[in-house]
Amino acid sequence: MIGLACLFLLICLKLARNLSFGADEHETSFGRLKRIAGYAVWLVITGRNALVVLIAAVTVGICQSKGFQPFTTAGDITPGLPRFHPPAFELTYHNHTYTAKEISSQIGAGFAIIPILGLVEAMAIGKVFAKRNGYTIDPNQEFIAVGVSNILGSFLSAFPVTGSFSRTAVNSASGVRTPAGGICTGLLVILSLLFLTPYFTLIPNAALAAVIIMAVSDMVDFSLLKKLWQVKRIDLIPWILTFIFSFVLGVEWGILIGIGVSLLMILYPWGRPVITDNTDAYLQLGELQPFQDIIVISLNQGLVFPGVEILKESVASKALSCDSPKSVIFDCSHIANIDYTSVEGIGHLLDDFKKMNVVIVFCCLQPHVFEVLVKADIVNFIHAFNVKDGIRLVSSGILSSLASDDSTHHHLLDDVQLLED
Repeated sequence: MIGLACLFLLICLKLARNLSFGADEHETSFGRLKRIAGYAVWLVITGRNALVVLIAAVTVGICQSKGFQPFTTAGDITPGLPRFHPPAFELTYHNHTYTAKEISSQIGAGFAIIPILGLVEAMAIGKVFAKRNGYTIDPNQEFIAVGVSNILGSFLSAFPVTGSFSRTAVNSASGVRTPAGGICTGLLVILSLLFLTPYFTLIPNAALAAVIIMAVSDMVDFSLLKKLWQVKRIDLIPWILTFIFSFVLGVEWGILIGIGVSLLMILYPWGRPVITDNTDAYLQLGELQPFQDIIVISLNQGLVFPGVEILKESVASKALSCDSPKSVIFDCSHIANIDYTSVEGIGHLLDDFKKMNVVIVFCCLQPHVFEVLVKADIVNFIHAFNVKDGIRLVSSGILSSLASDDSTHHHLLDDVQLLED
């Protein structure tokens, strides 16, 4: 009940932000009173989180004085500041001393997972509030800050330092706007550890939960669902999975799973590239005639090893689906990169088509991609500057002799010279 009461009070105080006491043009006693009342309300609204926790703690104190304890509280907190000392590489727990080797074996993959999760969470929080408040963040600066904080924290037996959605949301809801808020928070923590720890036992967990729930609720933007549904529905998948797993496994794992799913969605088109048959378009333009056994295909992006097999199957199905094999004009204008496995796959594809006396001409290759293919020394590699020149090259009939040629590669400049002669 105290949790619901705290939520209700926080909601009322949040709505009170819209109250306006107006401005009095003449400095009368009533106008001054209104101005003072406005400042008082602003102070209460800004400090509403602390006010609600204080009221809840007083309520618990009154109940305890009457011998009534229905609430779960924060419990005892060790007073004083932690001792500054070098990081300990041994741990004594239940009369057993664990060595650094034993601790390392217990943590295992956590040595890599914990820093990654910490950095991911810090960046995710930074981006959310940067977008909300209209500023930019420097990832390098954030990483340096997290690293330095953890190094210094190790000398004070601190928990691993990273960003926190709940604490950042509470800060934002309390009116913090600059990094100076961190200095104020740090001073308050130090003063609390020195003088106020006996009173922390009176703070009910439900009141703290209400403060966090109200602070985080401002960060939930369900209007994004409508935008994703209208623009690109497949992007709802990482959103939904991140939302679900954040509840089930925690925020850190939810973010990590969301990033993993997003990476898979980015990599999928590279593994399953879209191969387009543009033959009809060139027939309509008159650059290709129906009687010519030529097909023109294009790839919508770079060619890397996951997509090589798809390319080979697609080219084979399109070129060999008829009784008479067709020559292939491969429009490579959208291929911005290529790896060694793809080069090998192209070589095998050319070898297989050579056995069937089918020629493949690569057109519109970007200079760096062309350079890679030439350096690979692929047998039967034929290149034209554009699709029109490729069609002209195949239609000329000179490639029928090249199909049985053992030269390593052919360039359109040589073939144009042959045509002119």
